[in-house]
Amino acid sequence: MRPGLTGALGRHLAGRVAGWTGLTLALLLGLAMLAGAVEGVRYGLGRAGTLATLEALPLVVPLVPLACALGAGLAAARLRAHGEAVALEASGLAPARVALVAAVVGLGVGALGLLVHDAVVPAAAERALALRAELGEGGDVGGWLWTEGGLVRVADGRNVPVDGGHVGAAGPPAPVDGALLRRARALRSPAVASPADLAGDAPPLRVERMQRSGRVLACALLAGLAWLGPRPRGARVLPALALGIGFQALALATGALAAGGQLPAWAGALGPTGLVLGLLLLRLGADGSRPAWALSPPRP
Repeated sequence: MRPGLTGALGRHLAGRVAGWTGLTLALLLGLAMLAGAVEGVRYGLGRAGTLATLEALPLVVPLVPLACALGAGLAAARLRAHGEAVALEASGLAPARVALVAAVVGLGVGALGLLVHDAVVPAAAERALALRAELGEGGDVGGWLWTEGGLVRVADGRNVPVDGGHVGAAGPPAPVDGALLRRARALRSPAVASPADLAGDAPPLRVERMQRSGRVLACALLAGLAWLGPRPRGARVLPALALGIGFQALALATGALAAGGQLPAWAGALGPTGLVLGLLLLRLGADGSRPAWALSPPRP
């Protein structure tokens, strides 16, 4: 009988992938915090550190697919450097079956990233906005924000309706509705909006909802594809980095086009994930491996 990916072996491989993915995320988070601290050092070290911490999460959480790709590539490279990959192949484990472990880890990391994005990022962004307002740099304090029905001025609640590109007459000042402000900020910055504020029908909100869910599957697909690499004996780290950066750039471009109404929301949000799925299927077909979901080893 050939060995299966269960027990200690599966835990060992999963731990390798999870460890390198976590290290990649920690590096990205550290770089974002460092850049934020340098930008805000004029406020003092304490406030600069707080502001950098609050604003780092919204930058790093959308990059979880990149971290999953690079983490799986680094783990695969280390296993090859230590000769463990050769031992796995010699024992009868097809690379596609080992890549399934990386995909499962990527799926878990993606689900955790979605949870953090929905539950933590909006609160962190709100606190960062309040801190910047306290420091006199609040971007929308006293200014205008787009809503789904037009413009609202934060200072006094004055509304200006916009319908079909036609700007109506400004209404009288009114009390500023907190829910209205949250929806307006969600429309301006969907990436830091809460799930409740993404419930509208505006294209940017629909695209962001789909992108968040699509990233979970993208994490799994990118991790599996990065583990396999472009060739059975080829490099892993640089192709994984290129794969992750390419996915993030494509997701940013198609998301922007869909938010602007130039692409269907589903195509802009899920198109890059579908492309990665196609690349993974092509890679598995070229390798001639058994399906990655075939967990049980073949009988002798």
